[in-house]
Amino acid sequence: MTVPSTLEDVYELPKNEGLEILRNLDFVACGGGPLKPSVAEALAAFGVKIVNSYGITEVGPISVLFAPSPGHDWHFFRLRPDINADIVPIPRSQTNELERCRLVIKPAGWDITFEPGDEFFRNPKNPNKELRPAGRTDDLIILANGQKVSPGAMEIMLSERDDVKAALAFGDGCLQIGLIIEPAASIHLDSHKAFVNAIWPSIIQAGGKMERHAQISERDAIIVLEPGKKFPRSDKGAVLRRETYQLFAEDIKHAYTLLSNSKVENILDLSDITALQDSMKVLIHSYLGWDDFDITADFNRDLFELGMTSLHATGLRRSLFAALSATESSDYAQKRIPQDFVYAYPTIYKMASQLLGKDNSQKTISREDNIDYFIQKYAGNFRTREPQSAHQGGPQSVVLLTGSTGSLGGHLLSHMAARDDIKSIICLIRKTDQDPQERQARALKDKNIELSAAAFSKVVVFAVDASQTSLGLPSEDYSRLREQVTHIVHAAWPMDFKRGVASFESQFQTLFNLLNLAQEISSCRPDIIPRFLFISSISVVGKYPAQYGRRSVPEEPMQDSQCTLSFGYAEAKLICEKMIEKASETFGDTVESMIIRIGQISGAQKSGYWSIQEHIPALLKSSETIGAFPALGGVCLGNDSFDIPYRINADDVTDCRLAPS
Repeated sequence: MTVPSTLEDVYELPKNEGLEILRNLDFVACGGGPLKPSVAEALAAFGVKIVNSYGITEVGPISVLFAPSPGHDWHFFRLRPDINADIVPIPRSQTNELERCRLVIKPAGWDITFEPGDEFFRNPKNPNKELRPAGRTDDLIILANGQKVSPGAMEIMLSERDDVKAALAFGDGCLQIGLIIEPAASIHLDSHKAFVNAIWPSIIQAGGKMERHAQISERDAIIVLEPGKKFPRSDKGAVLRRETYQLFAEDIKHAYTLLSNSKVENILDLSDITALQDSMKVLIHSYLGWDDFDITADFNRDLFELGMTSLHATGLRRSLFAALSATESSDYAQKRIPQDFVYAYPTIYKMASQLLGKDNSQKTISREDNIDYFIQKYAGNFRTREPQSAHQGGPQSVVLLTGSTGSLGGHLLSHMAARDDIKSIICLIRKTDQDPQERQARALKDKNIELSAAAFSKVVVFAVDASQTSLGLPSEDYSRLREQVTHIVHAAWPMDFKRGVASFESQFQTLFNLLNLAQEISSCRPDIIPRFLFISSISVVGKYPAQYGRRSVPEEPMQDSQCTLSFGYAEAKLICEKMIEKASETFGDTVESMIIRIGQISGAQKSGYWSIQEHIPALLKSSETIGAFPALGGVCLGNDSFDIPYRINADDVTDCRLAPS
């Protein structure tokens, strides 16, 4: 069982190697979103037995999983007989379409019925048992990977512009959303590009308020209505979403064709490495619209470190694939640019080298060898110094803190600023065009973290490029760190679980620089022993229970990567731990270093702020919607009368509604 985007990736594998495997399975269930018809037809023609799967958050799976007999129509899912769903017919809007219906279901434990947001087509051959989604009655968009997008906020923000009459998002069954724009005044076709450029900052701003998978990264995803064309509207003037999709179906199809082709056939210059790097820079700036990425200085800069998201990576990979396919066969392009291409080679230089066949290093290297390579590269260059009699810190400490604009770092900053034994906190944040002190204050405010004027007066903020020599600071500022800092807390880390370990190399360089700073502090002021604290992750020991058969993980260094979860984020944290272990051996008693492995962090104790992107807030939000907590065998709730949580039986909270707070 899988989602459409994964099935489409398998379909694209060269020489039908994925289809050969799928054909031998009893069935392949696909759910979470609509499967692209062309892919489904090709799979079915090859002999893959596809079963359409459908589920609803409030009910669970409502379709049956089964090995289909010959002649089964993959378009339809088979309704489960045990959920007691009523099929309510809907009058046909077109005489030649299949009969529509809606479902009315009483979920288990509910006192009232529930009606899903989808309408359905009925299978004429089996109308009471087999259905397929016909479209939603609300504005929810379901992408091909099963992720859901509520585009209302983006549509409203754009509609508030004086030059935009209305905006409507589309993207059901696709990997990213797009926008149809109805201008406030007629715009000639020749001026559409200028109009899109004019509203592009608003699209980026609106996307900043959406989840990453709901953002728009390419201008080709924008459709501007030609003069004389308008959105279909109801009697009250509301834009009719489904009717709009039907009316502009060809325009939407054309937009995704442009996105697939990316119009870059003549952009990439494959004549040599220099020409290819320059042409890739043009591609990134001109066609993908990443005008805020400063990649002109160094083609070895990691694009993820410069702000590239997974959506950007998808667009870049698609553009490169289209460009290479224009001059080479699609099989060759697929071999050179696999799905994880940008993650495996996250710099312009690495991508260009791979495209020209000059970088084969990552083709045969094992996971363990790759991890060992970075450990040796960054852990073998620390300098030793003879230990001397010293003390930790002074009457008042000065703390160097990274990650202070994040949630954990912000609370660390607040806690330390309130302590009398801490004289000041020097925050290192990523260099941008914004004033660093104002940016830090705004980051705290966004997370409802309050600092008094006296506490914030302790805070000094430097904008840095921590992977560069001297942390990218002027010599006088770097000297200030060596002369004042007593403690270093390294909490900054990019939260991206898709990146390969090589893409975290700038993080290894940053840690190397910070550890060397600790050693320089000790050399400059031999009367103190600086303390170094690194925030690691339980993913470093995620496989320990399976590896050793014990759930309790010892608080000690892991000897190899067998206990570490197999993805780049975890492997990079392991490399950092190994770097710190090596530094401790080299520095001896001149630097005291510590590692903390953290897991799920809760919301703020005082304000309750908790990022809605995380698992627990999403769980609570759904509980608020349905009016009940999940039966997890015990739920901890806060109590106004006690400082400690109390535990209650899950049976007691089946009907418990969340308080407004």
